[in-house]
Amino acid sequence: MNDDNQKISEIVPPIPRSGMEEEGYSLLLVDLLRLPKRFNFRRYRIDLLGFIAAWIFVLLILLLGYWVTRIGA
Repeated sequence: MNDDNQKISEIVPPIPRSGMEEEGYSLLLVDLLRLPKRFNFRRYRIDLLGFIAAWIFVLLILLLGYWVTRIGA
């Protein structure tokens, strides 16, 4: 087997490795069971930044809702 392939199982043929995984395009949810071996910020940068941005957006919406309810008080 070539080192440029990822072996998933005996049934499925090996998947070629991509250089994009190391550039931040690897999916955190897909690699969830292999995180202890493969985790680094560079690999999952896009997923983590998107998660943080989503939480900030949710907090802003909650603060806006709180502010709107305080207008009538």
